[in-house]
Amino acid sequence: MGKKEEVDPLSQAAPLSLRRLAERPQVERLALAGLSAAAGAIHLLVVREHLQEYALFGAFFLVSGLAQLAWAAMALGPRGSGFYLAGNLGNAAIVALWIASRSLGLPIGPEHWTPEILAFHDVLCTVFEVALAIGCGVMLRTVPMEPVS
Repeated sequence: MGKKEEVDPLSQAAPLSLRRLAERPQVERLALAGLSAAAGAIHLLVVREHLQEYALFGAFFLVSGLAQLAWAAMALGPRGSGFYLAGNLGNAAIVALWIASRSLGLPIGPEHWTPEILAFHDVLCTVFEVALAIGCGVMLRTVPMEPVS
């Protein structure tokens, strides 16, 4: 009897678009890195104004901006599922916080529970983060799962 050929579960179960994604991940990694770098740059550009408003807000924008830039740099190489899960959850959390700040207002800060007004740069940044969270979710379906230790 001959050797039984190993079947790739992704090639059998995934839609054609996901199979193509798995075949050329460098394009998708570059796109995700660009989205993360753009969102991080926007966050860093508004650190000063948020620091003047409330120190914790400024610290949030500084940390999130640096984290998004670091994630962008790391995304350029092959990564496992944990990396894309962190990108998905981290950006989804930032988007949720943005929605809360624009709809209900935040329970902290000088004008607590007062919704923020929309500005072009924050809407654009949120669009990048939504796209990034979705893209990371797609990548989760295409990269091998990492073993849990």
